[in-house]
Amino acid sequence: MFDTSKACPVEYRSSSDLYLEKAAEVAVTFLMSNTCWNCSMGYYYYDASKHPASLADVHPVMIFPNTQDGEWSNDPKKANKYKGVNRGTAVQLIFYPNIAEGSMEGATTIFPKGYRIGFVLATNAWGNRLPGFTGTKKYRAATSDGLSVNDKGVAYKQPRTAVYRYTNAALDLNSVICSFEDYTTDQNFSDVIFTMKSNPVDAVVDIPSVEEKPGAEESKKEVRLLKGIYAFEDLWPSQGDYDMNDVMVKLDYEKTFGDKGIYEESYLFKTFNNIAGLENGLAFTLGGDAASAELEFSILRPASEKNSAPEYEVYTPERDGNVILLTDNVKGDMGATYKVTAKYASPISDARAAVVKPFIYRTTDKDLAPGKRKEVHLPFEAPTGKVDVSFFGTSDDKSDPNAERYYVRANSYPFAFYLAGATEIDLAKLLDPKNEKTPVDQLYPAYSGWVSSNGGSNTNWYK
Repeated sequence: MFDTSKACPVEYRSSSDLYLEKAAEVAVTFLMSNTCWNCSMGYYYYDASKHPASLADVHPVMIFPNTQDGEWSNDPKKANKYKGVNRGTAVQLIFYPNIAEGSMEGATTIFPKGYRIGFVLATNAWGNRLPGFTGTKKYRAATSDGLSVNDKGVAYKQPRTAVYRYTNAALDLNSVICSFEDYTTDQNFSDVIFTMKSNPVDAVVDIPSVEEKPGAEESKKEVRLLKGIYAFEDLWPSQGDYDMNDVMVKLDYEKTFGDKGIYEESYLFKTFNNIAGLENGLAFTLGGDAASAELEFSILRPASEKNSAPEYEVYTPERDGNVILLTDNVKGDMGATYKVTAKYASPISDARAAVVKPFIYRTTDKDLAPGKRKEVHLPFEAPTGKVDVSFFGTSDDKSDPNAERYYVRANSYPFAFYLAGATEIDLAKLLDPKNEKTPVDQLYPAYSGWVSSNGGSNTNWYK
């Protein structure tokens, strides 16, 4: 998938542990390495409801003490003398329920449902190294968000791994693949690559996917990536109960691309069950070349999603220029996924790719001006031209349209937020009916620090 002579495409890079939707057995197979260093690789696991705060909170189990496969492309003859593992070596992982106490008691091959499995690479940690490449670097690359650390043990913000599900129908392949970048130099993310399988095979969910699509003129790939979760409080301009589950939307992104650029791209808006009293619409503004491209719309209703081969139905939303009104009542198709696809006559560059900005709206409130609507966007994001501006600066809202400052409040409660990389599993507490009307900061104590720091700290408050 990766050209080892080039930097790994940004869309493949992610911090993504393997979430087990079912109890399962798990095995990894070492595919290859392409590095002069002799790294060490291990795995760890944790209850998904208790995301570790730092690398010191996990208890890695060693898989490969030396990941050098002896086939480093720059000098395989030299690398072979310091080889630690053969390509194709498979290892079944073991769940140790008492690993935190250093005990192997109760060890089993079955990992519990609701757990996440992560992997960590210790940079050049093996002692017997290739001559000329003996530098001791204390970098630790982890699949978990926020657990990778630099030489000084400080958390490294950028992803150090690429994790995705790779499929190729012609070769009958369907595997979860993980590749590590062991340091910060070439950024090719091919320093250690392995695949993971589970039994049952569908136990692992929420993994970005890439599909190889052979073409007559150019080999194309299809990638599907999780963007994140949007959450809205619908009583704007009032604070409301601040449970932040009035409308929640998971955003996924798909694109078909090749060496010449992007041929097709889609955004998928998945809604969730809620018990909000108001009927809220879901919409988005569309930017990039997609705004002037041929668009196709479809919907996947919850009943269809349960089928073995779920089918999207053609759907025709209301459109006003670059504003797409997907539905005027999210509750009308509770749990539906809305898909918007842009197809290009000629491939476009990444710089011209589609940009979407979801928001919620209502047009039925009695206090609205004729032809206008209430809209709730992310903080500081401008509304559309159809918004009723008379609500700005009223009640709990502290917007100032003259200064182009919208949807802000004086206290630590925005009317909407977006969490890149978050899943419905991460935010399960907000979707639990028993937590209705419970403020988000009571469910997630670290939330307040995240908001008060303008997102500078407690970035994993929801994990």
